[in-house]
Amino acid sequence: MKINVAKNLKRLRKERNITQEKLAEFIGVSFQAVSKWERDEGYPDITLLPVLANFFGVTTDELIGMNEIKDKQKLDEILQIWEENRTAGNIRKCIDICREGLKSFPNDFRLMMNLSDSLGFLDEIDQEMRKKNLEEAIEIDKRILEHCTDNEIRNYVQTNLCYHYSWNGNNQKAIEEAEKLPYLFQTVESTVPCFKSGEERTKSAQSAIMSFTEALRLAIIALADVNYLHDQPWTVEERIKMLDKTNEVYRIIYDDGDYHFINGYLSESYRLMAALSLLINKTEDALLYLEQAAEFAIAKDDLPPKIKHTSLLVNTLEYNINLTSKNYTCNESAILLEKLQQERYDIFRNDERFIRIVNRLKEVAK
Repeated sequence: MKINVAKNLKRLRKERNITQEKLAEFIGVSFQAVSKWERDEGYPDITLLPVLANFFGVTTDELIGMNEIKDKQKLDEILQIWEENRTAGNIRKCIDICREGLKSFPNDFRLMMNLSDSLGFLDEIDQEMRKKNLEEAIEIDKRILEHCTDNEIRNYVQTNLCYHYSWNGNNQKAIEEAEKLPYLFQTVESTVPCFKSGEERTKSAQSAIMSFTEALRLAIIALADVNYLHDQPWTVEERIKMLDKTNEVYRIIYDDGDYHFINGYLSESYRLMAALSLLINKTEDALLYLEQAAEFAIAKDDLPPKIKHTSLLVNTLEYNINLTSKNYTCNESAILLEKLQQERYDIFRNDERFIRIVNRLKEVAK
């Protein structure tokens, strides 16, 4: 717990237009001692705290910043509860937590950021409410970018703003905002590992490798346009091949098979490959991909709360469920099981392999 005597003492003294010498004379110490306290190089003796507090007409709690300490503890608790609910997928609860927290801390940019993030993340609602939430999120994002000076918060919010515009139907504005973001070679991941050494260099480089792998996956998925939304010229076979390239990238980076959180991405990739295969009547391929999708979904659901990576390129990193987030409360197996109810899979309903996939998922789904 850090007390704030230095900041508060200096503030109170200047508010009353008193010199360090005058204050020192009043309480019977050298002005060098007062100067040292204000530089945060030491604290007054505990017996002097009531004397100083009486001199300035404040409580000792106010002098040492106890109210600030209590506020910080309360804010940290709110942010922690938000994190726990986001990890569990309770996005409605996340929104309520932020709204309530902002009543006590109306100018806290982290709470604003988390509220905007949650509003944009909540999609299991009707279109009218979805639009209203996104409009509110956009206004919060713009307010943060106008007033916040914390670069980490600003970069996160700038990225979110792009998605919020796009999800709200304004893709041109999303592009304009995205073009304000740093280029790949101007990011922390690209730059920091070059200047560190030893264990810090290893960990920062491996974190960068993990981030770049995810960025590559997203770029390939955007290129593949598997939902046929952006008039990309690819054949079905080419789209399947692109998706499988993301799987190959993961196999290279996580060569020990320690995919952990990535199991969810792999499950989604193979499910999409199955759906695409059905478009060209490759039912055998589709079944093979669905079997893979199920295995990766189950592997994700079977993860312990924490587990280390072992592959050479990421072996200082670990999966930690408390550092993850989602906008649904069920698990990966339940999601895949729901997807398999789609009409496109009716062709398999009586197939023994498909039945095994469904039954296996039911054992794990929740």
